[in-house]
Amino acid sequence: MIRCLIADDSRFFRTYLRELLASTPGIEVIAEAASGEEAVSLALLHKPHVVTMDLYMRGKGGLAAIREIKRSTTASIVVISGFADRLGSDDFPSHPEISNLVIIEKPRASEEAESLSAQAELIRNAVRSAAVSALEPLAPAEGLKPSAITHQPPLCIGIVASTGGPEALEQIFRQLPATFPIPIMVVQHIAHGFSQRLSQRLLSTSNLVIHVARHGERLMPGNVYVAPDDAHMSVWGGRIRLSLEPEINGLRPSGTALLSSIAKQYGRLGVGVILTGMGNDGITGLKLLRERGAPTIAQGPKSSVVFGMPRVAIESGAAQHVLELSDIPGALLQLAAKGQVAQAQ
Repeated sequence: MIRCLIADDSRFFRTYLRELLASTPGIEVIAEAASGEEAVSLALLHKPHVVTMDLYMRGKGGLAAIREIKRSTTASIVVISGFADRLGSDDFPSHPEISNLVIIEKPRASEEAESLSAQAELIRNAVRSAAVSALEPLAPAEGLKPSAITHQPPLCIGIVASTGGPEALEQIFRQLPATFPIPIMVVQHIAHGFSQRLSQRLLSTSNLVIHVARHGERLMPGNVYVAPDDAHMSVWGGRIRLSLEPEINGLRPSGTALLSSIAKQYGRLGVGVILTGMGNDGITGLKLLRERGAPTIAQGPKSSVVFGMPRVAIESGAAQHVLELSDIPGALLQLAAKGQVAQAQ
């Protein structure tokens, strides 16, 4: 049983979280805190596996409370904040005790039922994943040992492709059902002005909802978000962020920017996929995903139009699984159902 402590100064939201988590099999809410000081005291007293933490509370703020809890207990932290979509990496000091935080935006009562349901499932899965980290810490990433199996469906999939990518993406998305429960973010290197045409082409042969990503939109199940022309795409607080920050290795959008953000936001509940293409874009982000326990996939040589990016992913140890194109849709479906990929033979 996962022991969870809720910390939030809103009585209404504590009630919402208590009812949500207490009704989830395998999760027990052991205490509630209305301030940072109370969160620290209750964490020391009850030794929870997971603490859900608001950042802006009266008295001791959430960040200060997180530092103390991480120093004094083995609890994992899931931040659930009404300001998650406004936060950036600059808001968090460079400190090992508060690194690798999963940050989720608070659901709003004004949102549609589908969005509220998606947020509820995001919170449940984040707590489950955080508990795995608390109960079974990952071994050091030296040598990139195989990731621990979480048996929890991922929260986000990132795909990076270049030459031959449009055809590969079309084949993958054609085989995924409209009910596919995981949002997918795509960086495809393509000539300027063709992102919209690519998304329309993919939409015409798929049951998924596929469109060019918009800044600030919430990630939703069954949706594919294609990076727009000349903008980096990342995820923060369950929403898309687009930026005009400098090119990375001459590229914008950059696959590394996308996959790194998924690794930092979701840890082992992210997924990284490198498809056909030349160069090495996305490899640094894929390696970070694997280091944090997430499944990572590279397209195999037989089906790659250009076996460049996948080869670097494999040789660098960033790719945990090497799958030919025909096997990738099945692997993604397996992840959605079981939270793991069967080992390639």
